[in-house]
Amino acid sequence: MTLGSVSSSGRVQDALSGRPKVAIVTGASSGIGLEAVRRLVACGYRVVANSRNITSANSLDGTGDLKLVDGDIGIRETAQRVVDTALQSFGRVDLLVNNAGVFIPKPFTEYTAEDFQRAVGTNLAGFFYVSQLAVAKMRLQKSGHVVTFRHPL
Repeated sequence: MTLGSVSSSGRVQDALSGRPKVAIVTGASSGIGLEAVRRLVACGYRVVANSRNITSANSLDGTGDLKLVDGDIGIRETAQRVVDTALQSFGRVDLLVNNAGVFIPKPFTEYTAEDFQRAVGTNLAGFFYVSQLAVAKMRLQKSGHVVTFRHPL
C-alpha cells in the first residue's frame, strides 16, 4: 500500500517523503489516456505522457510537471526513454497507467502478418517493456501502482 496525502498547494504527494507523486501514462494523446493525464495533472501529479506522436498530436503541452515522450511503446528503447524521463525529471515512478493499444477494425481471421505484429507489438510488448522497467523502480522505492487497460487483438 502506498501512503499518500495532499499538500496545502493541492499537489498529491508521498506521505512519508513529502515528494510529489509521479505517473507515467502510455497511449496518452487521445481518449482514456489523454483524460487520465489531464486528471492526474489536475490532482497535482507530475506526469510523463507517451504516444507515438504525442508532441505533434497537440492535445497536450509539455510543462515543468508534464513531460511528453514520442515513440512506439512496443519498442524497448522507447519504454526505457519514458521511464528514464520520469526518473531524470521527477526522481521516481509512483503510478504506471498502461493505456497504449491498437485496435484493428476487422475480424482477427483477416489479420495480415503486419496487422498481427502491430497489435502484439503495442498491446503485449509495450505493456511488458514499460511495466518491467517501471515496476523495477517501484520495487526499489517499496511502493507504486500499475493500472492496465486491456486492448483486444
